[in-house]
Amino acid sequence: MSSKNKFRIAFLLFLVVIASLVWREILLLNNKEGLKVVFFDIGQGDSIFIETKRGVQVLIDGGPNNNLLLREIGKQVSFFDKEIDVVISTHPDADHIGGLVPFFDKFDANFYLESGNKSDSLIYASLEEALSNEGVTRLLARQGTIIDLGDGVYIEILFPDREASGLEPNMASIIVKVSYGDTSFLLTGDSPIAIENYISTLYGNSLKSDVLKLGHHGSKTSTSNMFLGLVSPSYAVVSAGEGNRYGHPHQEIISKVKKFEVEIFETSKNGSIVFYSDGTKVSTKK
Repeated sequence: MSSKNKFRIAFLLFLVVIASLVWREILLLNNKEGLKVVFFDIGQGDSIFIETKRGVQVLIDGGPNNNLLLREIGKQVSFFDKEIDVVISTHPDADHIGGLVPFFDKFDANFYLESGNKSDSLIYASLEEALSNEGVTRLLARQGTIIDLGDGVYIEILFPDREASGLEPNMASIIVKVSYGDTSFLLTGDSPIAIENYISTLYGNSLKSDVLKLGHHGSKTSTSNMFLGLVSPSYAVVSAGEGNRYGHPHQEIISKVKKFEVEIFETSKNGSIVFYSDGTKVSTKK
């Protein structure tokens, strides 16, 4: 093959790559029709991505210590977008913060919210180092805090309502309600039944949400009847790895949720789960 032909092929490949990047950017821009909430398929762990119509972005948890988060978030953000507005770490268990370590190698963040609960694990130490190098503004999440994302989208912190450093990590999980118009998403981290019932007594029917992320990956330690009845979701999401050693989600929880006539999505079966809200209704793409 002549050098001229090699140059032509290389130039054509360059044009193809550029065109694909341009079209990817166009598709991403045209995707902002309203609120988007994505439950990432990152194995046995939690990671949730939120984006408003104007592109304000929130990441809640980062899954286990692997590169799956970077792969999944790369499908949702522009190639040139390396900044997330808010990162929330619900609690310091490895299956929720592990992926944040490589994340902060590639992305910047403006704010980092945490419960104040700490860990003596190596992963937690690595995350602390990454946050220190990042220089991100760190805030304690406390009940009653409202984060205004613009476009009528709000994140309300429902729990913790106290100093969380002495609590068992799951008990200290940050619980948030994401609201847009008449629609809402309730995200519970690994909160156990005791905390679910506690916030049920505090909030009652105002817990009502279209989408509920089942606590603790669908474990039987979460999702009480009272809590599920008050939330009364149309959709429930289980974030868990296929064939995980914990047996998540537990069958009794799946059966219970089905009795409430709630449609269930599982990341291990459906992959990353994308919900859209126009402020009036929530729709989903498996």
